[in-house]
Amino acid sequence: TIYPKHSHMFWSDVKVKLEPNTALIILPRSSIGVKYNLMLANSVGLIDADYYGNEDNDGNIGICMYNYGETPVRIAQYTRIAQGIIIDVRYDDESSNKIRFGGFGSTEHV
Repeated sequence: TIYPKHSHMFWSDVKVKLEPNTALIILPRSSIGVKYNLMLANSVGLIDADYYGNEDNDGNIGICMYNYGETPVRIAQYTRIAQGIIIDVRYDDESSNKIRFGGFGSTEHV
């Protein structure tokens, strides 16, 4: 159950082994917003290729949903709440744009 103005992390037990220079974009299913007043807490999820096998979470993809409605929402087990798209990623070679990767929510520019 996700109460109004609260979020909840759902661990999907899904892992995706991506090729180098690819990423997985996580988006909410359209019915989740329309029927349940839920959205991804971070609006769009981005899973980098090095997320698979991460020591902190073993590559398990987390989906954090936020209830922007006025009533509690119960999500039954196996409800399809999100979907993914695999994309190609290009990085520039500028030393000032180095990116460090890690576990859930850890991508940062250094």
